[in-house]
Amino acid sequence: MFFRPIFALVFIELASRKIMLAATTRVPSQAWVTQQLRNATPFGAAPRFLIRDRDDKFGTAFDALARATGIRMLRIAKLIELSGARDAITRGASARSGAQGGASGHGDRKAARP
Repeated sequence: MFFRPIFALVFIELASRKIMLAATTRVPSQAWVTQQLRNATPFGAAPRFLIRDRDDKFGTAFDALARATGIRMLRIAKLIELSGARDAITRGASARSGAQGGASGHGDRKAARP
């Protein structure tokens, strides 16, 4: 059995920390990421800001759709540099879903990183 990475794209409302949309794929592409933005903004209901990293998978189509929807994008460092934030999100999601093992979901900083 081979383990292959699964990529996740998560839209979170910062004020409430509510996950608005979460999608996964084994092969992320510019087209897939752009479609997820369409799914996250039905009927033109879009946030004022979108914070994203500088990954190449956010291409010109993604940028154009965000601008057309009225979203102002804030670009930050690549996600690999934000692994602490990613770990906090996955720990919180695991705790809410009742998953067992791994990180406790209670701020355990010694949890193993993927």
